[in-house]
Amino acid sequence: MSGQEQNSLSRARRTLLLARALWPITWPGLLLVLVAAAGMKFWWRGQQDFVVQGAVLVSFLVVVVGLFFVILGALYLHRSLRTLSHPLHCQLETGELHPTGFRVPRLKWWPFLQVRIHWETPENAEVIVSKDGGWWSESVRLTERGRYQSILRRITVRDIFGLFSIDVVKESPASLYVLPALSQVGAAPDLRLTEGDGSSHPEGQPVGDYVEMRRYAPGDPLRLVIWKAYARSRKMLVRMPERAITAMPSTAAFFVAGQDDENSASVARTMLESGILGGEVLFGADGTPEIAHDTEGAIESIVDSINHRAIGGQDFSRFIRQVDSAQLGRCVIFVPGRSGPWLASIIDNFSELPAPPLLVVAVDGDLNLEKKHWSTRLFEGASDEIDLPDLMAYHAKLEASGAQVQLIHRGDGRTLGPSELLAFGAAS
Repeated sequence: MSGQEQNSLSRARRTLLLARALWPITWPGLLLVLVAAAGMKFWWRGQQDFVVQGAVLVSFLVVVVGLFFVILGALYLHRSLRTLSHPLHCQLETGELHPTGFRVPRLKWWPFLQVRIHWETPENAEVIVSKDGGWWSESVRLTERGRYQSILRRITVRDIFGLFSIDVVKESPASLYVLPALSQVGAAPDLRLTEGDGSSHPEGQPVGDYVEMRRYAPGDPLRLVIWKAYARSRKMLVRMPERAITAMPSTAAFFVAGQDDENSASVARTMLESGILGGEVLFGADGTPEIAHDTEGAIESIVDSINHRAIGGQDFSRFIRQVDSAQLGRCVIFVPGRSGPWLASIIDNFSELPAPPLLVVAVDGDLNLEKKHWSTRLFEGASDEIDLPDLMAYHAKLEASGAQVQLIHRGDGRTLGPSELLAFGAAS
């Protein structure tokens, strides 16, 4: 989606939000109004049923009082927000609860009124409010990475019965840089593609002529001792080979953007910052035209890839063309936690790689195979459990592509091996 289309969609959404804010009656409130109107028309006149008349009067009284206080509270809140301008500039991680400094009046002395805060943009925000005297202080937890230049809040004033509500829309400037949260360090890419160290050359020996010297150390072969130098200086020196080539990055890595890719982003960031992928970085991601050669640039490309989920995997072919074929012998591809259109784009380019790549899949959730008793589920609440049948089918589809597959649990930081996958399949 182009930037112009995104701006048009944002303006259209803001217009609909403002239109919704002007309509104060909720569906339960509309039903109450219709019931009260029907009672007035069919059972009020010519009837001496004081129960019906009393119910109709109470209904109209609730409607009038509730609507009056909601409108009055919304006007007061709108006036208070005009003087509150608190731009938010910070860097945080997904899942981190961060106080924003934004607050709204609680309206605690206003009868029948409640105040709620919701973020329209960014959409992946969980807003939590806490009491601060006569105010609600806001804290936010973002669940997805990205960069955000503004915050669109919807502050709702509603009655305690849920019959009427009015939204006050507040847009504030911001500079939010949200990183994927660090995962547990414990799993490393299971690369069984090549042997040798980082200086090995695929077409020759790793060393040149024996032209350099150093002092003798226990274990050095005697055939490398320079006896002429020993005769002159009584110091034992040995020849050592010079490097014929410079060391290259040991691993080329690419991040595929797609739905449910946040866990993979977390694992990729952890591996980059811990140096598991090698001392030198060679990293690409969807939406980033240039290859990153440092950890900071690689993480930025992961953060920005969230805006390119619709075209996930399409930039992998460009990444292959930009990387030397010798460096693609050890290729790691971080893929989302579920299948998507990106998979065909990735598989179509496997033939251009000198060796099968390693696909790293990250998941997160409850791995407990024991079925919980209904009372435990009732009192502990629903847990975020992994869909084992879907995961097994997805894993089989990735293995059918001919690539190696490594499944990593983000919370535990461990690799789920074949035996555990078989156990999952038997349990499911």
